[in-house]
Amino acid sequence: MSLLRTITAGLRTLFRKHDVERDLDDEVAQYLEMATQDHMRAGMSREAASRAARVEFGGATAVKEDVRAAGWEVLLETGGHLPIDDVPDDVVAIIDVKCPGSGEAGKMHWPNLDQLSPHDEVKFVIKDRADFDYAVDVIRRHDLSARAAAVLLSPVHGVLPPATLTEWLLESGLDARLQLQAHKYIWSPETRGV
Repeated sequence: MSLLRTITAGLRTLFRKHDVERDLDDEVAQYLEMATQDHMRAGMSREAASRAARVEFGGATAVKEDVRAAGWEVLLETGGHLPIDDVPDDVVAIIDVKCPGSGEAGKMHWPNLDQLSPHDEVKFVIKDRADFDYAVDVIRRHDLSARAAAVLLSPVHGVLPPATLTEWLLESGLDARLQLQAHKYIWSPETRGV
């Protein structure tokens, strides 16, 4: 893995709650609102100003495509329960496979693992040995280490010591990486939305 990809993966982990598509939508909406306000100050009705702003700017889908065409890497992290069927091929999907300790394992949309592209990633947040054994089974059963760009295992912050998960990983021989939930170390572990 290149240094740039490693740094990108680290930053993606740090800011994983920020869905790139949503961010692009927000940027487009903010720009359109500012342009609409400018037209209204020039004397247009809200409806006419909004229409003029949209015509000047172009559609949101076109803007997103321009961002992708500029070479930006677009990353989309999903909780695993949402289908990735409509995710464009050039978008890196990060599938969060929920383990039993999360209480959400039953919500997993298993066909997602069949649709992985070689640049996609799969992650597991591990609470205890039962979660680790579950993750090992899923990784091996679906051959994830060979089919995904990265398989990541994160210990639940404050519950499972990272050293313990590291020992289990080394003993298992899995081709997977330890990933710490960096946002839990940077901000208070209770902080949401970071």
